[in-house]
Amino acid sequence: MHYTPDKNDHGLAYSPFNALVSPRPIGWISTLTPTGPVNLAPYSFYNAVSGHPPFVMFASSTPKDSRRNAEQAGEFVVNLAGFAMRDAMGRSSEAVAEEVSEPDLLGIDMAPSIAVKTPRVALAQAALECRYDKTVISNKQMFVDTEPFNSGADGMTIDAEGFLWVAFVNSGEIARFDPLGRTALVVDMPCRMPTNVGFGGPTLDALYVTSLKQTPNITADGPGAGWLYSITGLGVKGLPETRFNG
Repeated sequence: MHYTPDKNDHGLAYSPFNALVSPRPIGWISTLTPTGPVNLAPYSFYNAVSGHPPFVMFASSTPKDSRRNAEQAGEFVVNLAGFAMRDAMGRSSEAVAEEVSEPDLLGIDMAPSIAVKTPRVALAQAALECRYDKTVISNKQMFVDTEPFNSGADGMTIDAEGFLWVAFVNSGEIARFDPLGRTALVVDMPCRMPTNVGFGGPTLDALYVTSLKQTPNITADGPGAGWLYSITGLGVKGLPETRFNG
């Protein structure tokens, strides 16, 4: 049988990909949240990928708390559970609020690690105390081809309809792209080097555009250099500001 994964044209109830590499070890990942509670979650897409240097990875199809915590704390622990802990490990996969500690919720004893601050599962058969290296986001695709603009993209913003606005600093243009990356509007600016775009005003219906005046390496010539422009009458609004506590 041959099938294309992004088409799922295999005719089966489930994708066979997950069963092709078997058995897969389960990495029980413990991390520290920014506010202190210990996060503990199992990952079936986990494995060692190198022995020299020792290197492990874990992955998920969507962003998870474990990834964010590892990125922010710079560390995580891989706990290798034995058969006796299978039920506790399974229960720790349930979705709970960020501030909830799975070990506390499920009564799983934790123990201090040696090389990292993140604790390990006390009854795990082994624990790998890890320093975070990097996050790799796969399935990257081109959203907008900037070659027709003869310019790289500079400042950007998203409007209330989900369209992307981009300032093209080398072509004197700003452009609006729909959610599929298709060009919806191009505006020729009365300046040579627009640098950023953003919505503002009492009803967020004005698009503000800044232009370059001077940097350590570039001095913009011509009218409008270093100005702030306001464009109205576009028929679209920006998104309201998202405020965070703390």
